[in-house]
Amino acid sequence: MFELNPIVSIPFLLVILGLILLVGAAPIFLLARKNHDPKRLLLKAGLFLGFWICLALALLRPQLGIDSDESRILVYSSSLDKAEIDFWKDSLQMKKAIPLQRFSSGENDIFLLGADFSEEDLFPIRKKKITWILPRKHGQLQDISWKGAIRKGELQRLTYTVFSDRDSAYLKVLSVGSDSIQLQKGWNQGTLEFYNAGVGETNLPLILDGDTLTSVRYFTAASSPKQYFFKLGFPSGETRTLTNWLREKGEHVNESIQLSRSSYLQSGAEDSLQVLIADPSQVAQKQVQEWVKEENTALLLVQLSDPRSISQEVNRLFGTDFQAEATADATSRTLANGMEALPFRWKEQSGQKTFHEGSVAIQDTDFGKIAISMVQASFPLLLEGKEKTYEEFWGDVIGALEPDEAQSFNFSAPVLIGFESQIQLFNRDSLSSELSFGNELVFVSQSLVNPSKASGKWTSAIAGWNRRENGPAYYSYTSEELPNIFSGQLIQAINQGQVSTDGNDLRRYQPVSPWIWILGMLLFLGAMWLEPKLKG
Repeated sequence: MFELNPIVSIPFLLVILGLILLVGAAPIFLLARKNHDPKRLLLKAGLFLGFWICLALALLRPQLGIDSDESRILVYSSSLDKAEIDFWKDSLQMKKAIPLQRFSSGENDIFLLGADFSEEDLFPIRKKKITWILPRKHGQLQDISWKGAIRKGELQRLTYTVFSDRDSAYLKVLSVGSDSIQLQKGWNQGTLEFYNAGVGETNLPLILDGDTLTSVRYFTAASSPKQYFFKLGFPSGETRTLTNWLREKGEHVNESIQLSRSSYLQSGAEDSLQVLIADPSQVAQKQVQEWVKEENTALLLVQLSDPRSISQEVNRLFGTDFQAEATADATSRTLANGMEALPFRWKEQSGQKTFHEGSVAIQDTDFGKIAISMVQASFPLLLEGKEKTYEEFWGDVIGALEPDEAQSFNFSAPVLIGFESQIQLFNRDSLSSELSFGNELVFVSQSLVNPSKASGKWTSAIAGWNRRENGPAYYSYTSEELPNIFSGQLIQAINQGQVSTDGNDLRRYQPVSPWIWILGMLLFLGAMWLEPKLKG
């Protein structure tokens, strides 16, 4: 099995070879017209044809198929011990294994064993297809990512791929309220979620069994206060606790308590509402309906007693599709997080989002978001010292109702020095064509779909925190801080530069040495020169 890799395009090459064939055949044709010796003519034709074939093969550059098993080789870092190398050589059934420093060329598929490689280390295999294998070492990070920028009170999510040599290892981010995750023996993939209370440059260690694997650095921006309004027929410990929690977050909270059919106890104004929190007794009021329909205010209904009747009324007033179904013959049910809820759950409907075991449902409408909660009491969690559970629940609910920031930006971390990163911007008012980001000037292009969104790319050239006064910042990591991540990016860049092959093809190709065709041409040319001197 073979294929051709011509030095120029095949049509052009065929024209050149055709002209050479005509030029070489013309003298033989003229000698035949003069009744030249047929045997000598046949010899001349054979010698020229041999030269022409060697020339054609030298220009067409044929490649012979070889088995993929024969083209594979294990290339390893010299820092590894022999047991690790032998383990992978046997596991991959490799016939050849050599140190990276001794690799020259030849093989197509490289299985690279090691953790920390520089660009200089990978130079000898820059034109090969590389499959990267990380050694089995406790705490070895293969991949890690998190949000490079968040708002205060926003949930941070860190995804990881890490190796553990035992089942009793625990991974955590050293942050207030962050839980530990128990790892299994072998490679582990997962997500760590935690909240950050501070503002500005944030630096949190990622810890495995007391050892710091790396520092998680990101920028925390102050969130713009939102306008909340509580409109209740009667206050309760649940709503008072929620009011205080929102105020402690820095939100603007006003309230109106109905004392009688026509009198209210109100604090603050009702202007520019963004989230309205009410109980079922207030839904029928025209003012509430106008806020939702005309001012695009998000509505959250709490303190339910009969979810079926209130869902029917909400569906009639706002065109929603809430449907409650009973879960048990009881007065309440306890959720996994310890909160008490009504013995119902919201049935999943198209266009709705349900979470926390179906106790909360949210639906987007043409004029705003509407949510209904069946939770009866969440404030006891604070009395039990479970602040994180309380914040996770209300952070999910409120976060789904809050409007987007008027201006925001986001990018993935870690940002690696010398590698390209991407940032996305959102601005409801106007978008500039450039952004001063840290010490860099990033040029951005506007989205064709959403004129309020734009994106741009930049390459960080300065290690450490890149900041501007009163502006966003990012941290640029060096190869010493995240060696495995840098190695992975380098290998990915090499593989992306290779021509992909069909995964169903079990054979690969190796070029035939051009010296074979060159020597053939010289031999046939020499024979053509000697042939006229021979006596017939």
